Amino acid sequence: MKQATLVVALLLPATAAWAQRFPDANELLANVRLHQSQQEIDLHGQLRQEARVVPFHLVQNGPVVRYIFSNPDETLQLRIGANDSRLDEIKRSGSEKITQLNEPVRGTAITYEDLALKFLYWPNARVIGADFIRTRNCWKMQLRPPTGDGWRVMIPRGK
Repeated sequence: MKQATLVVALLLPATAAWAQRFPDANELLANVRLHQSQQEIDLHGQLRQEARVVPFHLVQNGPVVRYIFSNPDETLQLRIGANDSRLDEIKRSGSEKITQLNEPVRGTAITYEDLALKFLYWPNARVIGADFIRTRNCWKMQLRPPTGDGWRVMIPRGK
């Protein structure tokens, strides 16, 4: 028993020092949001769910992202903010905030909450390690929504 206590006592300072090398999770997510809000993107993509393929056009100018779907026509506009994001449906009569964020987008596993990047604002985020994705050095994070299961995400480390 004394040996086990000694081993634990010797490992605690090393564990604490190792954990202190990780960046603050909330600061890391704030940097991701800031970086994301500075992007200029114009691309065509697809949401896929088994045999279902949903094409879309994504246009981003700074903190404003538009997801443009067809058949039927639908345009969603995301505003990325420092403390929250907002997803609106753009209609001829104006814009309307999307309130049913947990609903699937066009029958796929992707939800409106996913398109709104709400996971970047979830509380209780933790950096749980570092790893490589291909050749990129990344922080491994655990993100926990207010309800439900958590996600693990990889965020490239700063240069």
